[in-house]
Amino acid sequence: MEDHYDPLPDWGRDTDFLLHKMKYLENLARRDNLQIYGVPDALEKDDMLGYHQLMLQALPQLQLQRPLDFQRAHHVRSHHA
Repeated sequence: MEDHYDPLPDWGRDTDFLLHKMKYLENLARRDNLQIYGVPDALEKDDMLGYHQLMLQALPQLQLQRPLDFQRAHHVRSHHA
């Protein structure tokens, strides 16, 4: 009789490993994200990325350790409005 390899017992361990790795990579991708609250609806509708770049550069209290590198900007409506 042939030996039959049953991979099922390893699937749980592999799934746990992959879930852990996925969560790690998601958190790594978010580590440089900024969330800014209280920004009014205004001019950003035409150029959201440019609007946020100018807004952050205009804050004198913002002490940057490196230049800002914007890739995307999103507006999320407040649930409290």
